Order: sequence, then C-alpha cells, then structure tokens
Amino acid sequence: MLHHTEETLGLLVCPVFDSIKEIPERLGFGESQFAGSMKTLWYMGAKGRLVPDISEMIADITPKGQLVFDIFGGTGAVSQSLVSDYTVYANDVQCYSSVVLGATVEHGPRSSSRLRALLNFDKDIRPRFDKHKAVLLKAFKEPIEKEREGLREALDGRLENYRRFVQETPIYPCAKKDLAPLWKNAAPYLTEDAFTGFKGKQSRDQQHLMTSYYQGVYFSLEQAIELDSLRVAISEIEGHYAARKRRHYLAALLCAASTSTSGTSHFAQPRNLKRDRELKAVAKRRASSITGVMKDYSGKLKEYLSQTKFHSGNKVYKSDYRSLLSRVRRRPATIYADPPYTSDNYSRFYHVLEVLARYDYPRLARRRDGQLSKGRYPERDYRFQSGFCAAPKVENEFRRLAHSSSRLGSSLVVSYALPTGLLFKRFLPGCGTEKRALQQFLGIFRECYKKVSLVQRSLMHSGQGDSNHRVSELLVRCRLPRKAAGCAI
Repeated sequence: MLHHTEETLGLLVCPVFDSIKEIPERLGFGESQFAGSMKTLWYMGAKGRLVPDISEMIADITPKGQLVFDIFGGTGAVSQSLVSDYTVYANDVQCYSSVVLGATVEHGPRSSSRLRALLNFDKDIRPRFDKHKAVLLKAFKEPIEKEREGLREALDGRLENYRRFVQETPIYPCAKKDLAPLWKNAAPYLTEDAFTGFKGKQSRDQQHLMTSYYQGVYFSLEQAIELDSLRVAISEIEGHYAARKRRHYLAALLCAASTSTSGTSHFAQPRNLKRDRELKAVAKRRASSITGVMKDYSGKLKEYLSQTKFHSGNKVYKSDYRSLLSRVRRRPATIYADPPYTSDNYSRFYHVLEVLARYDYPRLARRRDGQLSKGRYPERDYRFQSGFCAAPKVENEFRRLAHSSSRLGSSLVVSYALPTGLLFKRFLPGCGTEKRALQQFLGIFRECYKKVSLVQRSLMHSGQGDSNHRVSELLVRCRLPRKAAGCAI
C-alpha cells in the first residue's frame, strides 16, 4: 500500500496497491506468475503448464534455426519458449493479443537491447499522463472524492459507504436529467451524446473511452481515468524506436488491465455486488493502481528482454489463421496450433482488452429491449467469431487446418481438450466412448499426415467465473505430409 499521499487538484489519492509485488497477498496473485517466461494476461487456456511438453514435441521434429508458426498465439507462452532456438512467426486475430505477442516475440538480438536502453517510464509516459488525467479528474472531482473515501473504508471492512456509491454510480449512457448532483459536472462523459464528434479526430485532451464505457462495470472510476490517460500517453510517444516503445507500453497496460479487472478472470460479465463477499473482492481490485501495476509489468518485460536470447527474423501477425497460411511466402518447418476449445468466442471474454488496444469508440450492442448489455459488449460485427467455436463448423475447421498445414509441407502440433473440446462434444454422442471419439479426432489428421502421435496430460481447466474442471489435454504431433490432396474442406 502507498506510504505517501499525492495531492492532485486538492484531492487525496485513495490508498492503493501500487505494484504487482504488493498485490498477491490481497488479490491472490502469486509471484510464481512471473517464474520462467514472461507471463502476461489472465487468459483461459493459457499454455504455461504445458510449455515444456509442447516445446519438447516441437524440438523433436524441428531442426534448430528453422521457422515455427504459432498461429493462435494468445498470451505468447509457447512462442516465448521458442524464440531462442527458432525463428518464430506468432499470430493472433485479436488486436490485444498481437500487441502482447509483439512486445514479447518480435525482437532480434540487437533490437531487444536497444529497446531496453531507451525505455524510461517516467520520461516516456508520465508528463502526458499527468496532463490528461488532470482534465478528467477535474470533471469527476466530486465522485472521485466519494469513491476514494468508500474504498478506504471498504478495505477496513466498513462497506456501507462504498455500497451506496456503487448503487448510485451512473452507467453510460445516462439521461442528463437522471444524474444526481454529485455527477452533474461529468455529464458530457456519461450522457448518450458523449461521443458526438468522436468518429473523426477528436481533441486529445477529451479522450474518455474507458471512463465512459467501463467505469463502475469492470474498473473503478479512477482506474478507468488512469486507463484513458495512459492510453493517450502511449499513443503520443514519438522519436527513436517510437513504434516499439508504444507497443511495449501498450502491452504492459493491457496486462495491467487484465489482472486489475474487478470481474473474475475475464470480461464476460461484471460481478454481482449484492453480497458482502463480492463487494469486498471488488473493492480490493478497484483499490489497485493501474499505473503502478502497468509500470511493474513494463519492468518485468524489460527483465524478460534482458534474459532472452532472441533468434533473428521473428515476426508477429494479426490475422485469421486461414488467411495467414494461404498467403505465407516462407514455408514453416512446423506449425503449432492451439485453437479455441469451446463454443465461447474469446472476443466475448476479452472484449474490453480489444477495445483498449484498438481505442476506436465502438458502438455497444443492445438487447432486444434497447438497453445495453450488462457486459458492455461492442456490436457483434466488431467481435471475431471463430469457426472452432461453432458446432456445425468445428470439424470442417480442423480439416481445413490439417489440409492447409500439410499443403505447405509443414509438420503440425495441435493442442486440444478431451472431453470438453467442442469437437468431442460433437463426436461423443455418435461414438459412445471417449476412446472411439479420440480415434475419430486423430483420423482427421491421418487424412493429411502419414505419422500422427499423441501425448495426453491431465490438467485443471478454468471455466466461467472462478470454476475449474479436470480435463485431458491432448498434444497431437503430425509428421510427413501426404502429397495427395486427401483433406476435403
């Protein structure tokens, strides 16, 4: 917790957890989160525990120095394990993921050391951040004071004031006449016309996307103001290595937002705050300093860069895997694929990170009654829908993957889950047993490869909310592509 106070516009900053190191005891994060490779986002299906098995499997079939494609890069755990021995092309269709991949993977032996030498958070971020934050703090002066007071009391176990503040917090969009006196000065940021003129170039001092959309939903008001101010500061970095520096800091900001959300481990749905236990959990998350956590992530990224010997030629893409494999000019020796397992598209679970990365003021989806959804999702055409998450398409999608990889002459390594994978849910009713369903699954790859082998690992997978369930994690290794076009798609 901060051991000092800061005066900003005459307001006393709320006691906060100011760094990653201070968060574990209160929020349940562990230092092991940063053991080994650089751990980044809170992410369902992250492959940290399987990285040794996956890396060994890839090494068994891929000579060192060759090109490896990680086509569903996610948090980058697998790509990070490969960058010292291989040229790695990492890809993800989501913008937030491609940013994190770029910050951890797209480096060479020289560029990583140059970037480290040029990074200076207080010089690169602080001046513009302070200027922008002051504008928003002035507009939200009264509610900020109430929020800070409520959070201070909530951390001491007194929930009454913070519960009242939460219940009375207006959620965008509001009618101006419905705003309580406490919020009147902030009306331009909370009413339906708040984004008039924001489709083109808007005043940099007026950026308020996260404050309008997500304060009181996934973040505290002050955290949302921090997010906007940090995002603006990042976008305005100029000079030598500016693009790499912007990507580095944006990755750190995305990680901070991911681990500071007052949701569960994702953004599919805000918490219900009726029970004391939920309110206490949310208060602890919302008392954390986004700026402090981001700065720590930036430091951890720099440490990771200093400890990693990068092979040359690494690249990052933001593309649908089908488009990427159809236009690739250099044949990868091995393709690693970790496709989505369930019918839940990741674009639903991590939409806030996508909005923060793109920062483009998307239209928010409305329910049939005309109200915005509780989760504050962007409209559907903004959110990528994977064929691996659609029951009628998932089998054909696996065939397409196997066919595309074999056509390139590449070996293929695939991660999937039994029995929770969507394809197994399709196979099991007709097969009767998991063993038969597994053989049918492997048969898809045998259509395109002469050698197909399997490794199984028992793991606990995270589910929606904070639930977990045991599954068998499958690692399928495919070698010797068949020359005949035997994979119908």
